[in-house]
Amino acid sequence: MGKIRVLPPEVIGHIAAGEVVERPASVAKELVENSLDAGARRVVVAYEGGGIALVRVRDDGEGISAEDLPQVFVRHATSKIARAEDLARVTTLGFRGEALPSIAAVARVRIASRTPYAPVASWIAVEGGEVVGRGEEARAPGTEVVVRDLFFNTPARRKFVRSLVAEGAHLLEVLERLALSRPDVAFAVYGDDRLAFATPGDGILLHAFSSVAGAEAAREMIPVEEARGPWRVWGLVGVPSAARKRMRRMYFNVNGRPVRSFAWQRAVLDGYGTRLLREHRPPFVLFVEGPPERIDPNVHPAKWEVRLAEDDEHLLYGLLRDAVSRALARADRAFAFGELMRGRSGPADAEGPKRKVYPEDLPPEAPEDLPSAARGSSSVAPASSAFRAETSDAGVAGTTGPSGKPASRLRGPFAFLVKGRRLGSEGGASPSGGWEVSSVVGDLTAGGEELPRAREPRGKYDAGLSEVAPPVPLLQLFDTYILAAGEGEYYLVDQHAAQERIRYEKLLRAAADGTPSVHFLVVPWVLERSASEAEALAAQLGALREMGIDISPFGPRRFRVRAVPDWLADEETFLAFLERFLGEGGRLGRLEFLDEFLKDRACKAAIKGNRRLSPEEMSGLLAELFRCSEPYTCPHGRPTIVRIGREDLERLFRRTVF
Repeated sequence: MGKIRVLPPEVIGHIAAGEVVERPASVAKELVENSLDAGARRVVVAYEGGGIALVRVRDDGEGISAEDLPQVFVRHATSKIARAEDLARVTTLGFRGEALPSIAAVARVRIASRTPYAPVASWIAVEGGEVVGRGEEARAPGTEVVVRDLFFNTPARRKFVRSLVAEGAHLLEVLERLALSRPDVAFAVYGDDRLAFATPGDGILLHAFSSVAGAEAAREMIPVEEARGPWRVWGLVGVPSAARKRMRRMYFNVNGRPVRSFAWQRAVLDGYGTRLLREHRPPFVLFVEGPPERIDPNVHPAKWEVRLAEDDEHLLYGLLRDAVSRALARADRAFAFGELMRGRSGPADAEGPKRKVYPEDLPPEAPEDLPSAARGSSSVAPASSAFRAETSDAGVAGTTGPSGKPASRLRGPFAFLVKGRRLGSEGGASPSGGWEVSSVVGDLTAGGEELPRAREPRGKYDAGLSEVAPPVPLLQLFDTYILAAGEGEYYLVDQHAAQERIRYEKLLRAAADGTPSVHFLVVPWVLERSASEAEALAAQLGALREMGIDISPFGPRRFRVRAVPDWLADEETFLAFLERFLGEGGRLGRLEFLDEFLKDRACKAAIKGNRRLSPEEMSGLLAELFRCSEPYTCPHGRPTIVRIGREDLERLFRRTVF
């Protein structure tokens, strides 16, 4: 007798259920996606016992006719596609015809549905894949699916289910993701008879986010919108201070389909640049819209992934990175003292009080001046005129690099480091004709021994991202912090973090410049290494030469260095760089390694705390800081500036309760 046999239907059903129904959250996801595909404007979800005991989804969609109702439990029966060619233009969330048969194979399921023109609703009940009842009942148009006792007939699967609390939390996260993917649909979610969240369904993403995450979290979100070619990105991203080590709300949607993508997540983090603390992740809800024929969702039964052409992947990576970077640049401000005291250190809103989001501004009424990106959209459209001026491939329009060159035209081997970033001016007058100061940043060997004296200010200057009155240093606190006065508010500046930011951007420009200054050595450096070290170094000679380092073999296990970039002109710094590059360059990747090295060198060379500065030195430091591209954090993401307004002091001394 042969060993190969055809499996019975019940075994096939259990195998298919293992792909589609991983856990209770998978059931809720499939049922809600069916509701959305049916054109529902309101979806109500209830679950009990982490979704194991019960998952109920009720909607007001188009419903299922009595004739079609038995077909929903037939594997690969669907109304969403008919031919193989349809897979190239799928716009619905579901299309495989696998979800309900797979769920019914491992649970007790009852579906009741009525179309708008039917006099009554029809219902059908299935247990373990077998129909156990059917009939008619009175019900409003729409569909209700009730799933009970998940995995009741597969104890082997049930024993791998996590705790009810953990399963309930995961189910709730999936429902949050779905609710945020469709801000135009009203969701109400109940867990164990308690309302978890409800969204208004008014089409405004910020309102949906506030309903899911809370008004406090919504205040820390800023709009994003940008288009490039046939692709458009819009949504909300959190200010840097909203980032946490454990962040769940990092959501992508492609043409309304919730997806996961580590590559896109990396692009978003690249957009934040040096604004984030190490290992911190920001919240975001981002929508990618493009031609359906260029998106393939037929990757996995769970439909969490999509496949794009390689060219589109590269384009979207840059689009996501630049869109996030520019949105943050428009919103950058000093950290607010009051929010730091409450443990929610969010930069002030970019457009002033009229753009702040307070609880009373949230549902059901939408702020009239809310940006279109926060309102949501269901079609691919060009970016708004407010954003259109800044959709070049690299750098914000009007940004200048060293010697006044546009940042987008830097052609050095590491121009990627400033791609999408705004570089502050390097010296002399700022782009708006403000302060004239000497450069605070010397070479790496200076060690911060002498700071420049600032000349008198000439009016206002461009504070990297917005025009504000120049802060005037008043005094130094604890020989570490500078208290400065601005227009109607005060600033506390961490002198070490401030000069770390200045030095980092100086090094960044030098590394990325198309014609970097080269330091030719009068007496070449000769390096001698062990056999293994020499072999590793020989394998990296090409990469080192691309960085502007003239290095070549000079006998057995010896190498000669005849020229280095200016930012490596000190032999001790060069040796430290080479040591780290050979040790970490392969693990991190050459470009990421260079960025990390520049951050560390800037940190070590910056002035330290507990060092007294003269008033002129403090003025020079502040002037240089506010000409940086991202003056409000050090390269490692720590605040450089804390803003103190009158309202902060009144709150501190209990003169107001607001």
